[in-house]
Parts: sequence; C-alpha cells; structure tokens
Amino acid sequence: MNMKRLLFILTAFMAFSLVSQAQKSVIEKPKVEAKQLSKQGYDILPDALHPMKKQLEFVYANQSTKESDGSPRYLMAVGIASDASLTQAKATAREKAVQDMTNQVMKKMKSIIEKNGGIQEKSSITVAELLSIVEEKCKQKMISGPILADFYKKDKGKYVVKRYCTYTYKDAQAMAIDYFESELKNESEKLKSALRNPANWR
Repeated sequence: MNMKRLLFILTAFMAFSLVSQAQKSVIEKPKVEAKQLSKQGYDILPDALHPMKKQLEFVYANQSTKESDGSPRYLMAVGIASDASLTQAKATAREKAVQDMTNQVMKKMKSIIEKNGGIQEKSSITVAELLSIVEEKCKQKMISGPILADFYKKDKGKYVVKRYCTYTYKDAQAMAIDYFESELKNESEKLKSALRNPANWR
C-alpha cells in the first residue's frame, strides 16, 4: 500500500470518527438529560407533541449545527421560571431565555464596537444607551423564535417551567446591526437639528 493511499484511508477514518462522535453526542446526551430532568420532577407539558427525549434531541441537534466556517448556526438559551400560573411561568421562562440570547448578541456587538473605536461621530447618545435600545428591539422580535423543548413540574404550590429556546444567529446579528445603524442615524439627525437651532446657541 503506497503512502498516499494510506494517508487517504487514515483521513477518511478520522473524519468518520469525528462524525460518529458528533452523532453519538446527539443520541446519548438527550437520554442522559431526560433521565436527570425526570429525577428532578420535570415532565412534558399537557399539550406537548413530543416526549421529553425527543424534544431534547431537537436541542442537541441545533447545538451541534454549524455554518460552513465552523461558527454556530443557532443561538441557544434555557429559561427557568416559577409562578402560581402555568401560563405566566411559561411566558416568563421564555422571556428569560430570550434575554440570555440577546445578551450573547449584545456582548459580541459591544466588543466589536469598542475594538473599532466606538461611535466616531459626535452624538448625544452613548454606546451603552444605544445598545440598550437595540437590545429591547431585538427582544421584541426574538420572543417569537422557536421553542425546542418545554418541561414543567410542581414545586411548593407553584409551576416551574424550563424552556429551551433558539434563534438563527445570523438573523439575530443582522437585526441588531440594522437597529444599531437606524438608531444612530436617528440620533445624528436629532443632533443636527439641535445644532441648527439658533436658540441653542444663546
């Protein structure tokens, strides 16, 4: 067997092993987590379409999905909330998950802005204030994103809900950038108007 053929076989074997490990992870982790959640008292919601393990398979499949450049395709977050009302606990758990996802986007966005010199033009709004506005707008959009898994339990007379939510990372990035540019432009126009107002020069 020549060296080229041997290298080809070894490369193919390693690639197969990596894929097998990824597939094994998606298969095994949902089983393990489903058992852990059951021990903690969690069950599927009354209106659930899939059993716990199947729902968790959706979660791990999304987590392992990558773009061609190796970056994650989806933002992932888990929200846990308790309330006397199951409906309210579900809503709050979703809000917490969405907050976590927007935090991930805003943290990266802030880092990029700071590394590139911040807001170059003169403006009466700070980066922190601008990002806060963008974050709120993103949350309003992302709240309608998919719920991959949904479980609940009763604890001391309250419903505890655990929700696994997701959103396409590139969509979230594009949205945040659009809102940022829009808000900065609006603020710049306000500043121009203020500068043109003679009363402000007295």
